[in-house]
Amino acid sequence: MRHRLLLAAIVALILCSAAAAHGGGGALGFRSTITGVSPAAAGIKLIILDSDDRLELTNQTEKPLIILGYQGEPYLSFRDGRVYRNSRSPATYLNDDRFAKVALPAQADPQAPPTWEEVGQRETYDWHDHRIHWMSRTLPPKIERAKDEAQHVFDWTIPGIVMSLRTSALTSACSASERSAASTSSATASWRRSAL
Repeated sequence: MRHRLLLAAIVALILCSAAAAHGGGGALGFRSTITGVSPAAAGIKLIILDSDDRLELTNQTEKPLIILGYQGEPYLSFRDGRVYRNSRSPATYLNDDRFAKVALPAQADPQAPPTWEEVGQRETYDWHDHRIHWMSRTLPPKIERAKDEAQHVFDWTIPGIVMSLRTSALTSACSASERSAASTSSATASWRRSAL
């Protein structure tokens, strides 16, 4: 039996010094932070890489896991000790550019049956996902007005399907903190507490 899994996390927008920022949106101060998977799914491990640039997922559930693309189509499949990506999913191409500024090939069709290509030889894979970061080079107006304050920016969800698991959600929120690197962890933690 297949059950929907919605991965829920918190996206925290942290305005930190340029020296403390690494990759992705870190140069602008963006930071995504995962708070969990709901319902709890033992064996699913999630990590945000380079502040907000990529999401890494490890599937140790011993059950197939499908991550859905932006239009609800199958995008990634974690199964049989491997990871496969659907070459028909528009996400396969949109994720090549941080701001999704790419022309989709004719084969990208979310309604078409999946065409799976192996992209990993173990059930761990990282990918750029536009759902976990701010999609503009310009800061949101409320952040621009108060760059030194912790602020919520947005929530996000990444849907997935795991065999034999009930419906679940990975939820998120986005915040901003003071520019100093020392304040980064406390601001992230405070947003975590508020999201629980």
